[in-house]
Amino acid sequence: MTEVLRDFPAGPLDFYRKKASFDWKQLKVFLFGEDEVRYLNNLYNEIDKYPEFQPNNKVLTFDEQRRIAYRQAAIIRANQDKLYHPKFNMFGYYAPAAEVKLGLGVKLFTGMLEKLGSDRHKQLIADIKNGKISGCFCLTEISHGTNVKGMRTTATYDKVAKQFIINTPDFEAAKCWAGSLGNAATHAVLYAQLYIDGKYNGLHTFVVPIRDPSTLLPYPGVIVGDMGEKIGLNGIDNGFLMLNNYRIPREYLLNHTGDVLEDGQYVTPYEKESERFGASLLSLSATRVEVIVQSEVYGGFALTTAIRYSGVRKQFGNNDEEMPILEYQTQQYRLLPYLAAAYVLKSFTRFAFQAFEQYMNEFRTDSISLLGIELHVVTSAAKPLTGWIMRDAIQSCREACAGHGYLKAAGLGDIRNNQDATLTYEGENWVLIQQTSNFLLKLRPNILSGVEVRSPLKSVDFLNNISPILKSKFTANTFEDVIKPESILSAFQWLTCYLLNLTHEKREAREKLGESSFASRNNTQVFYARKLGIAFIEHFLLQKFLDKISETSDRSLRTILLKIFSLYGLFSLEKFTNILYQGGYITGDAPSILIQDSIIELCLLLKDDAVALVDVIAPPDSLLNSVLGASDGQVYHHLRNSFFASPYGTGRPSWWTDITNWKDISMSAKPKL
Repeated sequence: MTEVLRDFPAGPLDFYRKKASFDWKQLKVFLFGEDEVRYLNNLYNEIDKYPEFQPNNKVLTFDEQRRIAYRQAAIIRANQDKLYHPKFNMFGYYAPAAEVKLGLGVKLFTGMLEKLGSDRHKQLIADIKNGKISGCFCLTEISHGTNVKGMRTTATYDKVAKQFIINTPDFEAAKCWAGSLGNAATHAVLYAQLYIDGKYNGLHTFVVPIRDPSTLLPYPGVIVGDMGEKIGLNGIDNGFLMLNNYRIPREYLLNHTGDVLEDGQYVTPYEKESERFGASLLSLSATRVEVIVQSEVYGGFALTTAIRYSGVRKQFGNNDEEMPILEYQTQQYRLLPYLAAAYVLKSFTRFAFQAFEQYMNEFRTDSISLLGIELHVVTSAAKPLTGWIMRDAIQSCREACAGHGYLKAAGLGDIRNNQDATLTYEGENWVLIQQTSNFLLKLRPNILSGVEVRSPLKSVDFLNNISPILKSKFTANTFEDVIKPESILSAFQWLTCYLLNLTHEKREAREKLGESSFASRNNTQVFYARKLGIAFIEHFLLQKFLDKISETSDRSLRTILLKIFSLYGLFSLEKFTNILYQGGYITGDAPSILIQDSIIELCLLLKDDAVALVDVIAPPDSLLNSVLGASDGQVYHHLRNSFFASPYGTGRPSWWTDITNWKDISMSAKPKL
């Protein structure tokens, strides 16, 4: 299998590649699996055939960015057998804007119709698969995003015409931020509040035609447009939508979780409205996995650039011989813990994707499965944590590359801007993680009363031992002790249990003082509930990575992966030092000093493997498109070419006379009175 992976070009990075303690090709196959490695290898070879996917360092206008994204999306859509594998494609991430457009406009749109619709929607599914129509997903409104139940778009059933009347009461209720809505979508999966005979029936999902597929002009009663330029990802046409008493057929209600019969009778397999509502949104949790993937891919791109650059860039040294900046402790600390995070997250995303595949295959009409609930809980914490970690990783990479990292040609600025979106969409991070802490707090009474809790993914099973866990103490007193997986996992189990109790106690105390349940939840987030969610998901990420490590018997791979496990675990644990002291899990100076010293020692131990480790996760040079991160390590050669190829490089500006006649500018300028 490793024969499909090409060796990297000889060059300055050979200094570190020859020091690697493992075979990077074997690790790549183990970490990602033969099928993914083979598919992505073929994918990268395939996209090399199209000029639309080749790196372009020209500064594109807003309109040009849109057009190239559409051309890329069209190529992918017409060649999905080669360019859009439903399982592996998101891990390659070779055309971010185009892939998001396809993911939302085809994959998510079709998936919603398949899972939440019925036989009466088969023609729409066939039309989108055949390319006759294109879709978008409209949930968020101008004044409501995270509070989904507060959406104000309405759908009123007309029994005489057997139609739904969709209405946007005002601009604040306009749908917004829908990818592919701005310019091209012909249909929308749209959430609206259902009313029948004046009775409110909750939020439901409809498929709504918005543009004529042959002209792309909106239908009467539809106001649709583009939201304008964003910080990044401007190839995606995020749009807004307003509907003025716009009529659609009764059959355009996605009726898997609830239906309206011709006579206006409402039927649903769910006894409770809350369960029906939850079922209609649970399938969206899968998109959070894709957002997690986006973050870890962007982080991997940035780490590839910064670590390769650090292996080539030389500054200072002993005896007047300069040494690579990767040899410096500060550079190692700025980069290698985040490299470890990238590995943990890449392993987790593949596990999560498989779990979601299982859930969607078991999707039922009449109940919400425990697996679906657990996936929602896990991704509600993993999505925020991943976004925050990779945000910090990318910024650290930018700074670690110093001035050259600020060049657009370094690629780090675009990576930072594109990844920034993951911190908000599919759930605002600070609010989303409350889904996880609230779930854990609901489990607490059962746990304390002796009722055993079990979950399909086993993320909460350790809570059954909450009493002995809370009595445990930090016992490691050597480097060898503290880096053991069981030592790190035990600490995160204690943190989760301690924060679970502490958050409950804080809320209870506030309610005794007269606060409402809503207020007490709101006022115990920052230092309690949020950290509870983070500690819980950190433990789960580490446990799943350890499970992955257990799958290999190759000694060199196990050794390097265990170092990665320990570095990420201790790097994350160190952020909780104050709570470990606060709860009495650790006492005295020694434990904190040991954790810090061990992080530095692990960075040193991984330093010689760092370049080979990014080789495992690196994209092809054409996708990375960085003068600092190319696989040949020829940083200064690529910088020179970039300078001289720039349209601003050696030429005189067209406005050069403003420079030589600068006084004339002052004379001709007329200040306002």
